Amino acid sequence: MQPHYQTRNTRKGRHSEPGQMYLLTAITKDREPFFFDWRVGALIAKQFQQADRDLAVDSLAWVVMPDHFHWLIGLKDTPLSEVVARAKSKGNHLVNKELARSGSIWQRGFHDRAIRREEDLSGCPVHSSKPCSGRYRSACRRLSPLERCLDLTRL
Repeated sequence: MQPHYQTRNTRKGRHSEPGQMYLLTAITKDREPFFFDWRVGALIAKQFQQADRDLAVDSLAWVVMPDHFHWLIGLKDTPLSEVVARAKSKGNHLVNKELARSGSIWQRGFHDRAIRREEDLSGCPVHSSKPCSGRYRSACRRLSPLERCLDLTRL
């Protein structure tokens, strides 16, 4: 019997607030380790950079693990669900193309956590993706890098 994920419950009360910082997490379908190869994980991380270039978010930091990602953003005017849907959809297409497969790579939904205080970032599993500046500077400095994180500033 497959586990029952409560993604519907995680969407209850979801609210997108421009200017708010969020920690987002999405998991692959059946926790399949699609991103074990760093080159495949880089396809997902590039979607975070694209969202930043599209002015939908400030992509502050991220980590792509073999079967999920964590993404720290400063939300702009685009609704949170739309930001994640775009990144997952575009990433899905690129990963399927790279791996010569079809179908969704993602578990439905995503988890979000509004970051309201700097203490909310303690132990935050993400790695800074660009120099810290502006309104998120103090929070960004407190991030703890992980050994297996993917930093695209070196690609």
